Amino acid sequence: MTPTFLESERGLAILGTPGGSRIVTMVLLGALAWMDGADAEGIVGHPRVHHQYIPDSLSFEAGAMEEELQAALAELGHELRESSRPWGNMQAITLDYATGTLTAASDPRRNGGSRIR
Repeated sequence: MTPTFLESERGLAILGTPGGSRIVTMVLLGALAWMDGADAEGIVGHPRVHHQYIPDSLSFEAGAMEEELQAALAELGHELRESSRPWGNMQAITLDYATGTLTAASDPRRNGGSRIR
């Protein structure tokens, strides 16, 4: 699952993360952020949500879902749990084909770092 390579007319993104059962969710959210125009920092810093079948609940980081969405999901019977701690340690590299700009970012939830040489 990781590292994952994403390519479009816009450029190339490479991302990966540890996180057990949450890896798939984090990679999907990172891919969606890339498709929405995020750079490497935007990909790794994107707020996270995760649905786990067992236990059947939706976990989310603070700021990941607006209160209206939380209320609507709860009204539909979903169990929501705001996470008391961050999860994952995503790393990302992006290459913009038009400008040739290469960016790298390390998850702000952890104490890693990134740099381009």
